[in-house]
Amino acid sequence: ILSSTDNEVRRQAEHTISLMSRQPNFVLSLATITTSQDGQIPIHLRQLAGVLLRSHVSHHWSPDKESAADQQQPLQAPVIPISDQERQILKQNLPKTLGDASTKISTTVVCISYLFLMILPGVKCE
Repeated sequence: ILSSTDNEVRRQAEHTISLMSRQPNFVLSLATITTSQDGQIPIHLRQLAGVLLRSHVSHHWSPDKESAADQQQPLQAPVIPISDQERQILKQNLPKTLGDASTKISTTVVCISYLFLMILPGVKCE
């Protein structure tokens, strides 16, 4: 959907994702989809969830950092900051996917894990 050549379809998808990012447990939902290895979720959806997760983590890891999207849309509810509990769950569960059969998923998880190291120097992914 996000790679659609139809601008209206893509705009609606981006708007829906923006609204979803303002809901509790958005980050954990994306992580659950990304790390699902039971074959129930197609690879392209897992990869999309991983890309969205990487973007969300890079923009909203710090609770005092307001994103550009929040600044541009002040009348909408702000994105819910990533809680300490969510951070811990992400740090524990994402590295388990590094050996995923799909290199696309493994690469996405490596990028997210790298973000953890860059955002919080000295923090180890377990």
